[in-house]
Amino acid sequence: MSVNRTLMTQLQQFASVFGRHDIDLGEVYYHEKPLPVQEPLPLGEALHTFYSCIELQEHPMIGGVLAVQFFRLPELERAQQGWRWIMTASGLAPDPKWPAGWIVFADYNGDALIVDSADPQGPVYGSIQKRHSQIAASLSDFFAMTTALMKVEEEEFELDATDEDSEVKSEFIERAMELAPAIIGREHGQQYLDFFFS
Repeated sequence: MSVNRTLMTQLQQFASVFGRHDIDLGEVYYHEKPLPVQEPLPLGEALHTFYSCIELQEHPMIGGVLAVQFFRLPELERAQQGWRWIMTASGLAPDPKWPAGWIVFADYNGDALIVDSADPQGPVYGSIQKRHSQIAASLSDFFAMTTALMKVEEEEFELDATDEDSEVKSEFIERAMELAPAIIGREHGQQYLDFFFS
């Protein structure tokens, strides 16, 4: 399995930002030398790179406004239930409407973050009650945007990007809108922001 160097760079940057003043939960470690990966299901190139370069411990979750929880490899099969696999009268079965290569790898408030494992770049989709939108052209772009917003939340908003009603501050969303076109493109940027902040 080949390794995506661009993705590795973004993963390294993500791991270096993760752990912001204890607001991020669990632990994330980057490994320059990829770890061996026992795939519970075919991961494709992008997700294989993610799991071989990033070690996830203690159920890691991005804190603050993003609130993304990543599934560790032992949790990955169960994470597909309700999305890729559904309960039928005869038991658990593949959802015939679910694209075969789509793998749920993270959760945002009960909604799914998905990588298309059939594409080596690993396009990322957000799914809200199985209504899907492509929020990044690649897993690398997803982590570039996510890491950028984690840094903005810490450095520009001092980890206080919500108002008294626990809504994301409009100033933070405006700042995210400024950054998105250069990082993931205007169209994907809008879909990314709609998924997380609408």
